[in-house]
Amino acid sequence: AIIAAEKLQPDLILMDVGLTGDIDGIEAAFAIFKKYKIPYIYLTGNQDCEVIQRAKETMPQSYIIKPINENLLIANIELAIYKFETEQKLATSEKIVSELSSNINDSFFYLNGHGGYLTPEDEEKSNKICPDAIRTNCSEQVLPRVMEKKENETVYYKIKKREKLQYYKVILVYVSSDVVMVIIRDITHEKTAEFKYEEYIKSLESELEKSKAMAKHYNLLSKEMSLRDEVETYLRIFSKAIEQSPNVVFFLDKDGTIEYVNPKFLQLSGYMHEEILGLNVSKAGNPVIAEPEIWNLIVAKKRWSGELYNISKEGKLYYLRGFVSTIKNNADEITHYIITAEDI
Repeated sequence: AIIAAEKLQPDLILMDVGLTGDIDGIEAAFAIFKKYKIPYIYLTGNQDCEVIQRAKETMPQSYIIKPINENLLIANIELAIYKFETEQKLATSEKIVSELSSNINDSFFYLNGHGGYLTPEDEEKSNKICPDAIRTNCSEQVLPRVMEKKENETVYYKIKKREKLQYYKVILVYVSSDVVMVIIRDITHEKTAEFKYEEYIKSLESELEKSKAMAKHYNLLSKEMSLRDEVETYLRIFSKAIEQSPNVVFFLDKDGTIEYVNPKFLQLSGYMHEEILGLNVSKAGNPVIAEPEIWNLIVAKKRWSGELYNISKEGKLYYLRGFVSTIKNNADEITHYIITAEDI
């Protein structure tokens, strides 16, 4: 029986408990299931309590007493296959949820498909970490889309609390036909840093524009040189800050060719300067932006923020939270893209 199961790999085994040989049907069925994960139904004319107890301990899909009714047998086979497939799907879902839970540092709780909590603990966690406005929006608008499409969805929220704006990232993870995991992350700190960086970039651009306008207006070489020195000072400070930044920084030309990367990226990726400079991020397989579609999105939107991933030279997967801004010339044309990213 075991050799036949290995050769045929059936969807289901009907195993006679009284199988003759070195081992009986109970031992054979259990051995086949352990090795090949093939579900089984016991057939027997023996109603001995000890035999039934042994059979129960091996967790068969069903147990049919002879003589066999054909309609009952067909029904048991269909139910057994359906039960086994459902158990396998449930085990897969539980494994995914377990892996997610063990690898995230964010707060999370579970909802059923109608927006209710799975357990009192989920409701308690939601009340502690999730503002009412977000909870209502997720339950009434986002959750139905996730359940209908059976796909995860990420939503960003801006909430005013005590006269201050707070920013949240909420991910709804489709787990099964009636379970959704809600992951919530407070990204106020990251957003504040992003706004400050954009203001700093704008101030640099403003200083550059002022220097050009003043030099053109007064046409005084000495004044122009003085302003240029001031701008260069700003740029040196800026350059020093980039070199020592704990975040990754890239400079790309308008076509996506890498012109500069700071030491943090080299440390994170394991690549050398000469291996990175001159590469184009619009091409698949580059070590900066793994998916060309993201570069196309950046070009289309001009400004972009989101998560990036790639693989280091040593083969390790890493994730970045990136922000993209642009540098324009006097004709308001983009000449360069600046990408800053935090290792997450």
